[in-house]
Amino acid sequence: MRDGCPNTLKRFFLYPFRGGFTKKLEGIKTLDENTDLEDRICYCRAPSPVSSQVFLSLRHVETHNIGCVSLHSLNVESSICGFILGGGDSTRLGFDKCFLEIDGRRVIDIIAENLSSIFGRVVIVAKNPKKFIGYEVWLDIHSLRSALYGLYTVLSLSNFNWNFVTGCDMPFLNKNLLKYVVSVALSYDYKKVDVVTPVIHNHFEPLFAVYSRNAYGKLCRYIKDGGRSLQGFIEETRFKVVSEDEIRIYDPDLLSFFNVNTPRDLITMNKLLRMNKFKSMVGGLG
Repeated sequence: MRDGCPNTLKRFFLYPFRGGFTKKLEGIKTLDENTDLEDRICYCRAPSPVSSQVFLSLRHVETHNIGCVSLHSLNVESSICGFILGGGDSTRLGFDKCFLEIDGRRVIDIIAENLSSIFGRVVIVAKNPKKFIGYEVWLDIHSLRSALYGLYTVLSLSNFNWNFVTGCDMPFLNKNLLKYVVSVALSYDYKKVDVVTPVIHNHFEPLFAVYSRNAYGKLCRYIKDGGRSLQGFIEETRFKVVSEDEIRIYDPDLLSFFNVNTPRDLITMNKLLRMNKFKSMVGGLG
């Protein structure tokens, strides 16, 4: 594991078989830079506002002349991976977000399916891999439940130059917007840019963002210094933004950034689904 952060990790594998699964828990394994990535990964197969100082810099954002979104000419499979954070305590919602459903399908399954159409590899980061049989799952290695520590797990284990990170409770992800954000990220040198993030109403959207593997050291320092939010972390990085004007070209209603945190959000999601405008997004998601 890279320097600067804890290097102990439970080695935890699930082996699904017909009718159930077996569990193999080998206790605590100490990891170092020579540890095989396979030994770190569990397989299951079968907003606060941007500070005024930072916002001043956002007024001078560069325009991305990406043109028609096409990833065929970019080395997507070897350069970037898609990650879904498997959810925290869901205390405000009242039940586990991983079990959010639309027409009998879990939202996380819909998100994974659509990410798979763009990325060569999709990984779920979670504390309980048993919820995600059929997926590649990386065990969330931090004791605290938050998106910040989910990102820590991603960057501590990933060997990809770029890492797209989203949540498990965002049902209206727009694939064309995602392709655009990914193409913007891949237009930069990952050694010179840490984060590429959309900005909506002067807020970063950290769970629709692309993170460079080089951001790992800064994330470790941020956590060590007591940092607790993804918004605050991004402010400490060399970030590039995708502006709201660019976003609305692909997602005029900004529904990609809608997430379900409360029972009221759940009611809103169901209302949106009853509108013909959004029915086609379920399963196709833009």
